[in-house]
Amino acid sequence: MNKRVKSAILVAFVLLLASCTENDSPTGTAAEPPVLVWSHSYGWGETYGIQVVDDGYLLLRSDYEIENNVYVGYVYIQKVDLVGNSLWQSQLFSELSVRIESCNPTWDNGFIITGSSEAESNIHRIFLAKTDAIGNLIWQRTYGDTADNSGADVVPCPGGGFIIAANRHMPYGSPTYEFGTLLMEVDENGDSLWSTLFDSVDVAGICLAPDGGFILSGSRPNFETMTSDLWVAEADNEGILLWEQTYNINETEYPISIEAAPEGYVILGQCEDMSSELKLFLAKIGHTGELYWSHEFAESDVNWGKQVRVTSDGGYAIVGQFRVPEIYISRGLFLKTTSMGYETWRLIIDEGAGTAICDVRETAIGGYILGMVGSGDVYLKYFE
Repeated sequence: MNKRVKSAILVAFVLLLASCTENDSPTGTAAEPPVLVWSHSYGWGETYGIQVVDDGYLLLRSDYEIENNVYVGYVYIQKVDLVGNSLWQSQLFSELSVRIESCNPTWDNGFIITGSSEAESNIHRIFLAKTDAIGNLIWQRTYGDTADNSGADVVPCPGGGFIIAANRHMPYGSPTYEFGTLLMEVDENGDSLWSTLFDSVDVAGICLAPDGGFILSGSRPNFETMTSDLWVAEADNEGILLWEQTYNINETEYPISIEAAPEGYVILGQCEDMSSELKLFLAKIGHTGELYWSHEFAESDVNWGKQVRVTSDGGYAIVGQFRVPEIYISRGLFLKTTSMGYETWRLIIDEGAGTAICDVRETAIGGYILGMVGSGDVYLKYFE
């Protein structure tokens, strides 16, 4: 082989390497994790969600007060500035009879909140509440019937109003055990417009589809094998089922959240194998349900996911927690992946017993704000 041919081959090989991106690598491109810039604790409570606003951050959280020698929890919106100093907090409602499952920002920088509210005979009803950006509770509603109902996720609709994905189970002692996913749209005042039921599936998350429909993620249990598969479906803007798919990523899947992503959707969840190890999984599907890829992550034998967010570089930020072996306390887990789901870095965060990272948002300058709990306290942490 003459020198000219060898040189041409070498040039072609170099150009091929240069054309490869981090997403072509099964390990991604190693990168240094971001550095902690500031951290603030805000006292006892739980963290439900955060959002980025122009002059700081809004934190949806709970706090506790002593009433008649008893600790009583209340849900608050707390505003902090760009370096985490608390500016104000506004009480919304008591935690005694409300369990929050999901919250999302609204078009006016408020929150839309869903979960469950306890009614008579231990039956739960779907709970929905709307706030504004300065901490005022605009309205709250409950919805339900004789079944046990709980809101799993809620998102604003482009034309106004909200779409709720809820779980509906017949109460214990019913002649037959029936369950399903309730999809319901309400207007901007919380009045119900329509609802539809999908039988024998449990829902975990919902997001908007580019064609105006709604994408649901959940699980389809198999009671014979005592396992469940990942279930994803699309309904149109009147609740009519357009398509549905089930996926077997491992022995059992428990989806947690779903986000719209370039050319489809990304789903975070937990999966369990025959060894009973609980790992995180991240799966990317297309607009009509085709599975593009899935990856599993673990820091220990038991890992829990909380939230996934699409980042400005096309990758994904994942937060959650894991159980420390032998001592059985948890630590916070913060992962970053490429657009193909390959891990580039991870951070372990320790704020004492029960540490969990509950939400993450990317800021306009590429940093990350984390909402978390540890040793019973609420934290915000900012990384760049």
